[in-house]
Amino acid sequence: MPPSSPRGNAHKSYYFDGGATSWNIHPTWASLPYFVSIWERHKIFFDKIFAYEATAPVASFEQSVPFKWKSKVKYSNVYIASKPENHSEETPFVPLVIPEIASKEDYVLFKLDIDSAGVENSIIDYIASDDNDASEYIDEFFYEHHIGGNYFMRRYNWAKGEKRKVHMNESYEMFLNLRKKGIRAHSWV
Repeated sequence: MPPSSPRGNAHKSYYFDGGATSWNIHPTWASLPYFVSIWERHKIFFDKIFAYEATAPVASFEQSVPFKWKSKVKYSNVYIASKPENHSEETPFVPLVIPEIASKEDYVLFKLDIDSAGVENSIIDYIASDDNDASEYIDEFFYEHHIGGNYFMRRYNWAKGEKRKVHMNESYEMFLNLRKKGIRAHSWV
């Protein structure tokens, strides 16, 4: 659930979506229409949406975006970089892109769900680190953390193929650490 109001004096509101295949890929789990509609109910209107996905062609993605949002959505058909040193226009490292666009006073929602544990974990480690100010730019963070032992998701076998299974207590700790940095961090499924 979004905050009752973004940072009381927020200048603008931005939404960064790592893993946005389509606006309407599936009515119950497409992130773009979900966050836009729920946040609008709470009087948060995104000035700009930045969507990233390596597998969806630009034409296909753009065709799925409702006319009302076409001017506000910037789609990049790219892989997201896992580390800041790999940041480029062809492989953006989203925590570096955010401060290029938003100020610390703006409201920023960042959803990460690219189904690559190595990339996702590196991004989270960077945001949670004390060696940078990334957490000062991100207000709200949603992440689909693939963990072992999650009985709700047993049929999806999330942890299959991963080198080390992460368990629920580690997930809680990761989200707690992000919250301690001032980010409203939530699990996204």
